Amino acid sequence: MGFKKLKDFGQHFLNDSSIATDMVREAVLKPGDKVWEVGPGLGVLTAEIIQSGAELTAFEIDRRLKIPLTEQFGSDLNLVMSDILSVNWESELSTYEPQSLKLVANIPYQITSPLLYELEKHAKYFKCIVMMVQKEVAQRLTARPSTKEYGQMTLRLKMQFDTEILFIVGKEKFDPPPKVDSAIIIMRMRKSKPQIKDIDTFYKLIHAAFLHRRKTLRNNLSGLVSKDKLDILEHESDIELSRRGETLSEEEFIHLSDCITML
Repeated sequence: MGFKKLKDFGQHFLNDSSIATDMVREAVLKPGDKVWEVGPGLGVLTAEIIQSGAELTAFEIDRRLKIPLTEQFGSDLNLVMSDILSVNWESELSTYEPQSLKLVANIPYQITSPLLYELEKHAKYFKCIVMMVQKEVAQRLTARPSTKEYGQMTLRLKMQFDTEILFIVGKEKFDPPPKVDSAIIIMRMRKSKPQIKDIDTFYKLIHAAFLHRRKTLRNNLSGLVSKDKLDILEHESDIELSRRGETLSEEEFIHLSDCITML
C-alpha cells in the first residue's frame, strides 16, 4: 500500500509482524479480553490483537486510514477516528470495570508524556499495558535513584504501576525509521501502593526536587517550605537537605512529604 507518512502525526509504522506477535504474547491476550490500541496505523499490531480473539477498540487520528482499516478488519475492529488525547476518557472508560482493560500499542512518540499522564490518572481501569516507547522513556520509567534517568516521571508512574523493559527494538523495524531505538515495556497495576499523608504535597515535592537537578534539596524546596522551617524539616525527617533530589528513594520522598505535611 502506497502511503505517505505524515510528520505531524509522528508516523513510524512497524514493519515486523514478529514484534507485534511478541507484544500480544506478553499481554497474554485471550478471547474476550477488552483491549485498547493507540495509533493502529497500517494494522500490523491490530491484526495480531484481533487474531487473539480480543475485543479491540483502536484510536486513530489520521482519517486517511479509516477506509483501509475498515476494509481489512470490518466488524472485528471498533475504530474510533479521534486523537486519543482529545477523547473524553471518563466517558470512554465508563463501561469498563476496574482492572478489566488492557492497552497494547505502538504509540506515536510525540504523545508519550500526555498519554502517560492519562494512564496514570485512569490507572485503575488497566490490568496491564504493553507499549512501544522510546528507549529513553523506558529507561526513565524504570530508573533507580542516583542515575540521570531517575526523576519525576519515574516516581509518578511508580505510584500506580510496576514497569519492566521487555526488549529493545531497533529503529530499522519501522518505516520510516525513527532517529532513536525503541523499547517494549509492560506496566502492571501496582499491588501494594504506599500510604502517603497528602498526595498533592508529595507531587509538589517531587516536582520541586527535580526542578533544578544540580541544586540541593535545600535550594529547590525553598519555594515549597518557608526558609525558617527548612532546618526543622531536616531535623524531623533526618534527611540531609544538602542532598540532591535524584539521590532520594521513593521511601525517602514519601517520608519527607509526610514531614512537610506535618510542619
